[in-house]
Amino acid sequence: MVEVDFSDVNAAEVWFERQTPEVRSTMASRAALRVVANLGRYDGEGADRLVLTAFRCTLTSVVRGLGRTTVVEWLDMAARSAALSARSAHSAARSAALSAHSALSARSAAVWDSQRLDDDLNSERLWAGATVPDSLQTQHTTFLTDLSKKPDWDFFRSWYEQMWDGTFTDWDLATAVAKINDDVWDEGLAAVAKAIRGIEANRDSSPLDQEALKGHLRNVIKFPTVHHDFAVSTGMQIASAITAYKTEAPANALPNGFEQFEKLPRAFEKIAEALASNEDKDQRIADLQAEVNGLHAVIAGLRLELSEARDALIDSRLSAVEAAQTRTFGEKTTTFLTNVTLIGAIGMGMFSFFGVDDDELKYDALKEQLDALSQEMLQAQASNQTDPAP
Repeated sequence: MVEVDFSDVNAAEVWFERQTPEVRSTMASRAALRVVANLGRYDGEGADRLVLTAFRCTLTSVVRGLGRTTVVEWLDMAARSAALSARSAHSAARSAALSAHSALSARSAAVWDSQRLDDDLNSERLWAGATVPDSLQTQHTTFLTDLSKKPDWDFFRSWYEQMWDGTFTDWDLATAVAKINDDVWDEGLAAVAKAIRGIEANRDSSPLDQEALKGHLRNVIKFPTVHHDFAVSTGMQIASAITAYKTEAPANALPNGFEQFEKLPRAFEKIAEALASNEDKDQRIADLQAEVNGLHAVIAGLRLELSEARDALIDSRLSAVEAAQTRTFGEKTTTFLTNVTLIGAIGMGMFSFFGVDDDELKYDALKEQLDALSQEMLQAQASNQTDPAP
């Protein structure tokens, strides 16, 4: 295979023109992602818009590189998005060559990619073919830290970090994000983040694979006592946390977004009852399957409510009194409802009874949503409106 000289802009452009749209898009997106952290150096007006635009261009290019028929058709129909992706790919291709002109490591990474076009490049580290320059590695770390300070960047931070490491796999989600309407992107980061949360919540409402679940539960009932006791203890732990919160919080009710949380103790209790049943094996599996589906529905409902509650809080106009009360609710929520001991127990319950892998379990996503809402509550501030007279 002839090695292309990416330090020669003209030679690089000729090489790109001979490649398929999928290759051009994948190579371009990887080139852009290697250096996108440098945008974090700018902290002036419009900084979020700049980074969001870069992420959108790069994400669109990555998704186009997958070559999925439905995505290709969508790109063809959505002229603006297609043009955006094309401009991104072209400019990224040029930047790859220009970066290679001044940085041997960037050139080596591009050459390494170009020699593995038959492989799944998205499963490879961005800098697999070269050593990351020290200054860029430092900026990459700083960029991730800065993104983590604002929950609205959660999807993009995670996507960027996993693309850097070659571990990103949720292409259905990436595709859905890339297809968010132009008017939402035009509104800015908060609107895009809200749309992503809606996508994630709707995806989680999908039922479990019933045949796979039944096979998993056949193994669960081989050890009925330990699973029964685990379900009982988890339900009791959640119930105790709810009671403690209601005792300590200003109102004798869970905060907005946690309505489904109150259903968790009973969901685990029903699973325990099915495990302790004297019915024959097939009936026990059927009963257990029904209750596990019930728990899954409660978790899905909780995630949806958490997302809606956070969006409502972000959009709300609070008085000084309301903001102070919301912060108090946030403190109690963090203490009693979203601590690692309780959420870890719920996660182990999901893992034990759902029988799915990490991507389908969505435990990390649930944990992040619980934390995001509680942090939003803790940071609640009064709007500029004047409090009504008492």
